[in-house]
Amino acid sequence: MSIDQGRLYGEETLEVGRIAEHHPAEYRMTRVAEGDILFGRAVVKGTEDLAVKAPSASTDLMIGVAGFSTEASDLDNNKYNTDDPVAVVETGVVVVYVEEAVSIGDAVRIRHTASGELVPGSFCKTADAGKTVVVANAVWKSETASAGFAVLYIKGPFPLTADAA
Repeated sequence: MSIDQGRLYGEETLEVGRIAEHHPAEYRMTRVAEGDILFGRAVVKGTEDLAVKAPSASTDLMIGVAGFSTEASDLDNNKYNTDDPVAVVETGVVVVYVEEAVSIGDAVRIRHTASGELVPGSFCKTADAGKTVVVANAVWKSETASAGFAVLYIKGPFPLTADAA
């Protein structure tokens, strides 16, 4: 018996917010969006117990990464709108958006304060004083030569260390 579609069994290109590889301890939780949340970006605890939002301060409590879901209201722009159910990856291997080139072994940081076109929740390796935090329990599983997508392994909880202003 032949397989009509050769890419049917896992050879497709990875996209932001998608699970990059299945991990035995993978854990996802559904939460509610407080504001717009882009796929593949870090999310933090919202004002309600089961709510998440984009980071806005170095003291926020990171919950995980906004995973891809067809439940999102704005699939054309890869984002959840306010009050959408958000698929949050708390443990696993997920494709995230990075602001710059990253290599395996680099520090994992998230942006909590916008800077020009750089938006909160995006991942990076370089400290931006007063605008980024180092994320514990996260490691790069792939490399990229510029801004775009990279594979990240995460396993909460996620202690954050602020990059001093």
